[in-house]
Amino acid sequence: NMYEVITKYDATAYTKGRQGNNVKYIVIHHWGAKGQTFENILNWFTAANCPTSAHYVVEGGRVACIVNESDTAYHAGNWEYNLKSIGIECRPEATEGDYLTVAELIANIWAQYGKIKLLRHKDIVPTACPGVWDIVRLEQLAEKFYNGEMKQMQKKEVGPWARESWERMKKEGYLDGTRPQDFITREELAVVIDRVLKKTK
Repeated sequence: NMYEVITKYDATAYTKGRQGNNVKYIVIHHWGAKGQTFENILNWFTAANCPTSAHYVVEGGRVACIVNESDTAYHAGNWEYNLKSIGIECRPEATEGDYLTVAELIANIWAQYGKIKLLRHKDIVPTACPGVWDIVRLEQLAEKFYNGEMKQMQKKEVGPWARESWERMKKEGYLDGTRPQDFITREELAVVIDRVLKKTK
């Protein structure tokens, strides 16, 4: 996995088991308002009086499992769908990193249950959830993980002409040393420039 799995948080609102139902769907949610932290969302879901839950809370690089897949989380706003689905709570900013992590998690779920259907929360009940998340883009990315295409991209070696610079940038902490042949997003570029400026101040 390209992401860290966190299991130290447990939701309080869920039902043990699935009353004999098979998992048929993955339901995509978002946390709602932008600017919230991963930890705050987890603290909210694990509070004693929280009436809802999901199986996973996800941001770029981190996946917290707060309800076991074999149990029923309270996320879809519809009991029948709760019994038959896995709920994923995604970061509302929906950055490139967020998409990659959610897509890899979906591919891992598919590996276990077959290619079950992706639904948005609003496909089940009237709601704005999952906000800006694009389910078609998510499905296409998940396919790439599922088919092993992403692994091929990640495995590509650093070219000999760039190796010395690459190693130095890694050592200095400007780059994390992953995806040497991948395209850089404008977000990533901003972070790299910011790191350079901080070091040269």
